[in-house]
Amino acid sequence: MGQPPEKIGPYDIISPLGAGGMGQVYEAEHSLLHRRCAVKLILPEFTSNRIALSRFEREVQAMARLSHWNTVRIFDYGVDARG
Repeated sequence: MGQPPEKIGPYDIISPLGAGGMGQVYEAEHSLLHRRCAVKLILPEFTSNRIALSRFEREVQAMARLSHWNTVRIFDYGVDARG
């Protein structure tokens, strides 16, 4: 899975949770709210691929519209200086 960053925006990275074809997921904690969460990052090799980025954004938007105890809740989305 590669070495995780220590911090992404307001999120302190704790440990890796898993990886898929397009991204990596880490256990994290919001530094101000002290709320545990999962942070999903698109893999570096996809950051310049507009089709992959569009797919990632559609995934975020679709998940944000769902409200069910069996699905994840989206709290945040963004791009950092590293892409």
